[in-house]
Amino acid sequence: MAALVDEARRRAVQTQRRMRIRARALAIAGVSLALVVLAGIAWLVSSVGDSDGSQAGPASTTAGHAGGAAGTSTANGNQPGMTTWCPAMDTPQRVSGAGAGNLTSGPGIIMRLEYAWYVLRDTAAVRSVLSADAKVAPEQATRDAISATPAGTQHCVTITSADTDRWNVTVDEKHPDGTQTSWQQVITTATRDGRTDITSIVAGSR
Repeated sequence: MAALVDEARRRAVQTQRRMRIRARALAIAGVSLALVVLAGIAWLVSSVGDSDGSQAGPASTTAGHAGGAAGTSTANGNQPGMTTWCPAMDTPQRVSGAGAGNLTSGPGIIMRLEYAWYVLRDTAAVRSVLSADAKVAPEQATRDAISATPAGTQHCVTITSADTDRWNVTVDEKHPDGTQTSWQQVITTATRDGRTDITSIVAGSR
């Protein structure tokens, strides 16, 4: 996983650079749009002011719409899960969260892997969920990569099925300094004698 982490962080820097460029472009477009809207409002106010009989109607309607929008925004913001960074989900199509997982299912063992990595920060716990013949990085590389992850980093795992016993996994990181990054894996699992193990971890595609 160490090589995957390095590659993911390199991709994250590139992605953040693209996002800054996109945000700058959107900001410029937003200013232009705002100027157009303000010009339209000025024209509307001027037109309404020419007729005392029509002034109350549009003003009342606009106030009603603004009040409705504000109420909707506040209600949505207070809905459970709207402000939670990593809400837990467990459906046949998608599993997400940051829990400790389990040893009896593909998504469960993947959650256990990431929990051991980010919360326990324990190389032995990470290796314990791997099969004896798992195609993964050497143990020392795992230890180094865990040490390189800032202590206190929060994680969020999203898992969807790619095929039988193959899973597309996205791991989002939120670092103590407020920076965030995201990277992908394809993880293969196998269940033997009632226990599920991870048999391979490879880089996923964006």
